[in-house]
Amino acid sequence: AVASRATAAAAPRPPAAAPRPGRPPAAGVPDDLRPVPNAGYDAWVAAFKGRASAQGISANTLAQGFRGAGYLPGVVKRDRNQTEFSRSLEDYLAIAASDERVSKGRAAFARHRSTLSAIENRYGVAAEIVAAVWGLESYFGERRGNVPVVSATSTLAFDGRRGAFFEKQLIAALKILQNGDISADRLTGSWAGAMGHTQFIPTSYQAYAVDFTGDGRRDIWSDDPTDALAEAAKQIAKTVSATAIICFTTSGSTARRIARERPSVPLLVLTPNQDTARTFANKQKMIRLTCNKIAFAADDVFNQILRVCCSAFLCV
Repeated sequence: AVASRATAAAAPRPPAAAPRPGRPPAAGVPDDLRPVPNAGYDAWVAAFKGRASAQGISANTLAQGFRGAGYLPGVVKRDRNQTEFSRSLEDYLAIAASDERVSKGRAAFARHRSTLSAIENRYGVAAEIVAAVWGLESYFGERRGNVPVVSATSTLAFDGRRGAFFEKQLIAALKILQNGDISADRLTGSWAGAMGHTQFIPTSYQAYAVDFTGDGRRDIWSDDPTDALAEAAKQIAKTVSATAIICFTTSGSTARRIARERPSVPLLVLTPNQDTARTFANKQKMIRLTCNKIAFAADDVFNQILRVCCSAFLCV
């Protein structure tokens, strides 16, 4: 088997396959995230359409959803190599709370402060938490993804590693299309089918999508993030037993200000300065932890913080 793999690796690559007929691929999509012929995938889709029809998906929706759809080899490759699961804590935090992301977060929070406040008033989720989810999931809307969701989820369902899960996502995506919330050409997302500003998978969209703007559609894909931010707040309010503010700062005074302003929200302070962490922890009667070069000051619900579905940072 090893020899056969080595031989295959040494063989010249075939020329790139011609695009499948139908919807043109989005601009900027890598070559390996464009549909290629795959007979096994085509057979799987043919069988799936019968199952989808039994679950209420119309023939017209199936035709729209699969027009131009196809097997995406890059989706399977990425599914096998998810770097989030191999990074160290320090590496992850350096990306999640980079200077650039914090700067963008401050600007985005200021631009959308009134919308975030209205969402907080309705769902009771701190505006900073909602903004942080936005920043971590799509870089404040800059990285919403342009991969067709039907192609991505059908590829993963066919691949089979998590076949049942992704077939469920595919059915949900087709129901979104059938409901009229989005057109087929705009039903796009990440390589794994996560969609919009807050990167919700299709089943989460079905459960929590909100028409917060009142325009008759639950639109998490457009440049306006309002519906997506409201959806995030609604899901947090309904599913997260404890939310927390995670503050990255070198200033003890900044951390104390946040503690005063949000006394009911669990707080985790991260700082590269051991003295800052020690002083803040002592004054706030918090526990101080150390992990490599990062010092933590955590309150008495730190164990809950580790279990929450939403981890977020506050741009301060």
